[in-house]
Amino acid sequence: MQNLKKYIGLTSLSVLTVFNTIVFLVSRNEFWINHPGQAWLASGQTQDRTYITSEFARNLSCYQPLTCLRSGSAFIFESAIWIAEKLAEISTVNLNNSQRVFIILQAGTFWRLSTLLIFFFSLNTILKNRTYPLLLTNGLLVVLSGLPLWILGQLIMHLPFGFSSSLLARAKEAFFYMSYQELFFYDYGFIALIPLAMLVFSSQKDFSHASAPALASIGFVLATFYEAFVPLVFLSGILFYFSQKRKVSLKLVWLIFGQVIWTICRAFSLRFFEPGNPESPYFKDTTLGSALYMFTSKGLASTKNSLPSIAVQLVLVAGVAIFAGSLCAIILVRSKVMGSIETRTFAAIRAVSLATSVIICGGYLTPKFVELGRQSLGLTVALVIYSFAVTYNFIDRQKLKL
Repeated sequence: MQNLKKYIGLTSLSVLTVFNTIVFLVSRNEFWINHPGQAWLASGQTQDRTYITSEFARNLSCYQPLTCLRSGSAFIFESAIWIAEKLAEISTVNLNNSQRVFIILQAGTFWRLSTLLIFFFSLNTILKNRTYPLLLTNGLLVVLSGLPLWILGQLIMHLPFGFSSSLLARAKEAFFYMSYQELFFYDYGFIALIPLAMLVFSSQKDFSHASAPALASIGFVLATFYEAFVPLVFLSGILFYFSQKRKVSLKLVWLIFGQVIWTICRAFSLRFFEPGNPESPYFKDTTLGSALYMFTSKGLASTKNSLPSIAVQLVLVAGVAIFAGSLCAIILVRSKVMGSIETRTFAAIRAVSLATSVIICGGYLTPKFVELGRQSLGLTVALVIYSFAVTYNFIDRQKLKL
């Protein structure tokens, strides 16, 4: 009977995960669903381009300096799209636009699902229990779908505080945008990187003993996917090893060196993309020095006049994430399906979560990283996992005292 209950529970969680994944992909990818193959329309500066293309190709075009970064998955999946089209042409003589759009949508969906699978298997490896990552994945998907944040916004706006109609209108728009804004492909990297970093740090292997070339290579690869990933992992490593050994591993600086190499390589590559095309409206001086200078741009917008509003948004996002993670922990404690979280594992979760919070919150204060600040997905992922670990450990300790 016990095995039957366990089987039914796992099956129910698996089915729920499928439905939550669909809801999440639909709610946070509204633009790509409504404009399949029209990735250029996502930018006001390029909305006159209506030819079929993927969001990966849009990123690789470098129509703005900062879009030249975050290109690792863009290179991989745009190449996959090209190969898929060539293979499809073998069986279909004239590949039409609808067929190309289908391939583009499949590639984008596969990338998004891949990050969720990495999230699940990373947590599964950390705690060696299938129920834990399944439940936590569902909790994360519900939070990221936007519905809890939207409901919280509706409750706040209906409080009897006598808000003006204009303030309520702005708040309603802000809550809707915060809850259901479309996510670009590189945003999803946070879903995979954060639990993966926790897994690496919690493993028995000492990450600080890696060779300098290995660390530089890791930094290079991380930077290709998102420039914020390197400082996130670097700060996580500093915090984790200080908590374990009370010393700082200077070798982790090689991660930053790897990012520098990537930035130089990407700056050199600009001449082969749109900025190097004299017929493009985005034609620029693509010499190495000029390209590197473009990467120091202060960004497209400033958050200086919006810091109070941003602070409130961060608190709301963090509050929803913490509640979801804690609720998952309470459910698991009552079901008695897993043992205590190991000390090293908890230290890794704490270090990565703190580093992510610092990087994301700091992004709101720095105009250059305004796009990172706009995207609080990483903060949500980290706090859901961290609040789960804290709540579970607290309840587990209370049980031991009794």
